[in-house]
Amino acid sequence: MRLFLLISLGAVVMYLFIIFPIWMMIKCARSHTSLTWKIIWIGLMLVLFGPGSYFYAFFGSEDLSDRMIASVVFTIVVFTYLLILPFQYRSMEFMKKNLLFQIRQVERNNLSEVDPAYAVFLRENLNTLKSEIQNCHFWDIKKQIKPTFLVLSLTQMMSDGEFSLSEYIDWTNQFETRHALSLKDLKKPLQRWKPVFLQILGMQSPDSQVLTIHSVASTLQPDTDYPFIGLWKEDCSQDYGIAIDKAEDRYYSIVFCGPERCYQPGEYRLKTTIENDPDYQIVNLNTLRIKSALGFETYHRCLP
Repeated sequence: MRLFLLISLGAVVMYLFIIFPIWMMIKCARSHTSLTWKIIWIGLMLVLFGPGSYFYAFFGSEDLSDRMIASVVFTIVVFTYLLILPFQYRSMEFMKKNLLFQIRQVERNNLSEVDPAYAVFLRENLNTLKSEIQNCHFWDIKKQIKPTFLVLSLTQMMSDGEFSLSEYIDWTNQFETRHALSLKDLKKPLQRWKPVFLQILGMQSPDSQVLTIHSVASTLQPDTDYPFIGLWKEDCSQDYGIAIDKAEDRYYSIVFCGPERCYQPGEYRLKTTIENDPDYQIVNLNTLRIKSALGFETYHRCLP
């Protein structure tokens, strides 16, 4: 049954996109229209092939059956596009949401590692990127690629916990020349950064698993040697927070979980002992103050 359906579908596709266009060219050449119009229509069909042949069938053919076939195909195309449109819109909005979330994380946690002399300019440039991302229309996915590249590039530069003057200059040059970048220029770096690129966009590669705040929280197991294991939030009603789990040699891994996904260990913050770390202040076993670009923020243990 499945084989029959596949063969039938293949036959329909072959007729609509190969046989029908060729047949329209033959009919146009044998029609009673003037030589000029024959050249125009056949030229259009040679250039556009499938779409051109359906335009000819609807507007140029003298045969009513050709117009009926073209009408059915046009109706199917329009109906399919109207079905896809909401999914395209949601996909674009989802991408924008994740990119803006990534920029906020950079502003909140990574700018504290940047020299104050140029952190101000970085923040201004990031605000410009946020504005460009928010103004992207859902039908213009190509326009989204350039700010995506810049966010990804900055994230990669800051991934080692440092951001040098040379990296700042490189990224600023990328920012200032972003409008001159072509999709061809961006193809190689985006291919190279594909795993991180997919994470930022909230997608996943076929061999990867997207971590959520619920899946991470379910793996946290209390350990008397690691008293700070748990899910920590500024307010336990929030849908985001920090998962602290044990690593090796008395260190903890610090994983930030947003509404859509969780970072991988080491991606958000380097592992730490928490005790004797100047970026962490221990209020009690259920309350921590964690340093960010905005100063120390208070987190409470919500699980376990």
